[in-house]
Amino acid sequence: MLKIAVLSISVLIISFVSAAGIFPALSYDLDLTQLQSELLMTIPGMAVILALFVSNVMVGKIGMKKTVVIGMVVSGVAGIFPTFVASYYPILVSRFFLGVGVGLVNTWAVRYITLLFDENERATLMGFRSSVEIMGQSMVALLASFLFQFGWRYSFLAYGVAFVSAILVLIYVPEVEVPIDTQEKAGKVKVPLVVYLMAIFCGMIVIVGPTIAFRYPAMAVEVRGVSYNPNWMMGIWPFTSVLAAMSFGKLSRWLGQKLIYLSLAILIGATFITGFSNGSYPLLVIGLFMHGVVPAWFFPFVFMTTAKMTSGQIQSAAFTCVVVGIKSGLVLIPFVMKVIETMLGTNELAAPFPVLGVVMILSTVFIGTVGKRLVREAINSHGLKT
Repeated sequence: MLKIAVLSISVLIISFVSAAGIFPALSYDLDLTQLQSELLMTIPGMAVILALFVSNVMVGKIGMKKTVVIGMVVSGVAGIFPTFVASYYPILVSRFFLGVGVGLVNTWAVRYITLLFDENERATLMGFRSSVEIMGQSMVALLASFLFQFGWRYSFLAYGVAFVSAILVLIYVPEVEVPIDTQEKAGKVKVPLVVYLMAIFCGMIVIVGPTIAFRYPAMAVEVRGVSYNPNWMMGIWPFTSVLAAMSFGKLSRWLGQKLIYLSLAILIGATFITGFSNGSYPLLVIGLFMHGVVPAWFFPFVFMTTAKMTSGQIQSAAFTCVVVGIKSGLVLIPFVMKVIETMLGTNELAAPFPVLGVVMILSTVFIGTVGKRLVREAINSHGLKT
C-alpha cells in the first residue's frame, strides 16, 4: 500500500487540464473571451509556482507528510468550489487555490520516490508516477464528462478525488526527513546551471504540448458544432500516455537519451498535424493522441537526470526548479498564443502551432548539442564530489 499511497500523490498534479472540456460550455454561459477561458485553465499553474516555495518552508516547519495532506485538502475544496457558483471571478479565484494545493504537493510527489525506494525501483516508479498523473487527469476528465450531463457546474465535483488521495497518504505514507550530505553542509554543492536550462526547456515543452490539449475542445466544437461534448475524448486520450508511461522504465534503459529525442520528434509531429488540420476532426484527434506520449517519456527522464546530478536538499531545490519551469510554461500559454496570433494577424485557433513546431525543432537541435554536453559534465562533476 505504501507504493500506491505515494503514487496517489500525483493524481491531481495535472488534473486542472482535465477541466478543459468544461470550458467551452462555461465560456458560452458566462460570455467569456478566449483569453479569459484560457486563464481559467492556466492560472493554477501560476499558483503552483508561488506554492512551491511556500511548500519548502512548510516542509521545514511541519514535515513532508502534513504539507502533502494539506495540499490535497486545499485542492479538493478549491476544485469543487465552482459547483456552487456561476460567476467568472469567484471561479478564477478557486482555480488559483486549486493550483496552490497542487503546488504544495508537486515536488514531494517525486521526492518521496527518491527517498523511500532504492535505485532499482526508481525508474519503474517514476514511469508509474507519470502514468498516475495521466490516469488522474483521465479519471477526473471522464468523471467530469459523466457529470457534465447535469450541467457544467456539476462537472467540478470530479475534483473530490483529492480527498481519497489525502486519506491514503495520511494512513500509509511515513514522515520522511530530507537528508543533508557532507558537501552540502560545507557549502560546496550548488544546483548545476544545466538544471536551470532544463527547467526553461521544460517550460517550452509545456507551452507547446498542453496547448494542444487546451485548444482541442474549442477546436473540436468549432468543427463538430456547439452541441458536441469534447469531454469524452479528453477522458480517453490520456490512456495513450498511460501506455507510454508504463513502458518508460524499459525504454529508458534500452534507448537512454535517445528516448528524449524520440519524444520530441513525436511532439513536433503532433504540433504540425494540429496546425495544419484545416478543420479536419480526425487530424485534431491524431494530434491530441500523439501529444499524449510526450509527458510520459520526457518529464520522468528529466527528473531522473536531475536526480543523477544532485543529492540531499540540493536535489529538492533542483526538483523545485524543474517544476517551476513546467508550471511557468502553463502560465505563459495564453499570452504566448496571443502574441503569436497578433504577429500572424489572425485569431484562428490552429494558426500558432506551425510556429511552435519550428521553435521546437530549433530547441531540439540546441538540446542535442549544448544541452547534452552540459548534462554529461554535471553528472561527472557530481560523481567526483560524492
